[in-house]
This record gives sequence, structure tokens and C-alpha cells, in this order.
Amino acid sequence: TLKGETVKADSFSAESNEIQVKVIINTTNIMDSHKDVHIPGLWTKSLKENKRLMHIQEHKSHEFSSIIASGDDLKASVETLTWKSLGYEMKGSTQALVFNSTIKRERNPYMFNQYSKGYVNNHSVGMRYMKIFMAINDDKYEEEKAVWDKYYPEIINKDEADASGVFWAVTEAKAVEGSAVPLGSNPITPTQEIKHEPPQGTQPEAVPDTFNISEAIKSINLKI
Repeated sequence: TLKGETVKADSFSAESNEIQVKVIINTTNIMDSHKDVHIPGLWTKSLKENKRLMHIQEHKSHEFSSIIASGDDLKASVETLTWKSLGYEMKGSTQALVFNSTIKRERNPYMFNQYSKGYVNNHSVGMRYMKIFMAINDDKYEEEKAVWDKYYPEIINKDEADASGVFWAVTEAKAVEGSAVPLGSNPITPTQEIKHEPPQGTQPEAVPDTFNISEAIKSINLKI
């Protein structure tokens, strides 16, 4: 099944002006609605070369108002994660394109609010294809069948691949941006973590590991 969702979030403070989020922009080894199957390693070259990635809203890369995080506020990487850690009861793992973003209220108040309240559970990568191969489950097409046989075993939604009989294996792509979207072509791209930063000039209250009633009484000079 492809149903599931996971997010770790601390309590929301209406006074917070920054949040730290860890979001999954893309995952490999799944056939998406475009019949693309992203192959592990496809982002390696791109992440080394492209230092101008942006975390944006709904692929609106031409609008300043849609930028969620960029520059020093964005760290992009790839991580090997289990499907289970992403909230899906499936065996095996995927190579995820991950954005760790600092989202500032003043830069994009709307998306700051959407992430703060845990409403964002799907993402999508804006990309350019660099190396792509057609796979066909038909012996009449020798080269395409070889591509199918090579990558099909790693696809987690084999039922959809079987029904299609065709997919595109993407072995290299250039990442341009990663977007928060209501409904993307790849359903397994959740928000994994949300951390709220305390308002400037304040410190989070320390919470002791254990509560000692005697020490608590002494600290407030209470007589009993």
C-alpha cells in the first residue's frame, strides 16, 4: 500500500518567527504518475554543481513571493531511508532528496503558517532530465525490455508498473527547485520534522529529567 504519513513536530508557538523543517522532496524506486522511476544516484552530480537550489511554493520559481527558503537557509542532501521511516509499511529503502530548510515568517508568511500547522505533507522536485531510458515489458523491444528487467525489481509499486507495461528510468537529473504542493506526482514525499525556534531574546524553559518535590519547595522558599 502507498498510504501513510509521518511527521515529528514540537508544539507550535504563535510568537515563533522561524521554523526548521526537514522535508522529502523526492524518493527513488517508485513509479510516479508521469511513469518516471527515479534511480538512486540521479542527484549526485546535480547537488555538487547547483548551489542555487530553492525551496518554493507550487513550482512558482518565477515569483519572489513563492520562495520559502534559499541560500544559507537551505541545505540539500540525499539520504537512504527506509519506507517505514517515511510512514509506509513496506520493506526496503529509498534514496531521498532531502531539504533542511529554515523558514522565516517574514519571507513567506503563508507557507510559514502551512508548515507550522503541519498542513504540508507532499512535495515535488522541479528538474531537468539528463539521462533517461524507456522500459517496456515486451520481448519485441530488446533494448527497452533490458531496461525493464534491470530496474523493475527495485520498484515498490509493481502493480502499477505491471498495469502500465511501460516506465521511464531516470538515472541522472538536474534539480532546480523543490516545491511544497497539495498533490504531487510522487505520494511518498512528506514533511518529516518541524522545529519551532523560540522568539528572539527568549530562551526555552529547561525541563528537568526528574522532579524532586523537596528541591522544588526549597527553590520557592515555601514553608510547610
